[in-house]
Amino acid sequence: MTKKTTTTPSEYRGYPPALDTKEGCKVGWRFYATLADAKKAARIAEREASRLEALGYDWGYQTPGRIERSGNTFKVTVP
Repeated sequence: MTKKTTTTPSEYRGYPPALDTKEGCKVGWRFYATLADAKKAARIAEREASRLEALGYDWGYQTPGRIERSGNTFKVTVP
């Protein structure tokens, strides 16, 4: 018997592993310890947002790909 492994949507899209995540009604947020990981996640979020916008998704006043400093971590807005 083989062990079944699952891949989360975030892992499938190639996001670096996050310290923490939060979900909202239009976007989510991923928290990173380093700016380098945050920038990689932001690039992926921008590409994913462009793809989803073409399908009619709306982010309200949020901006996927935005990086903010949040305490000792970097918060990235993701679609």
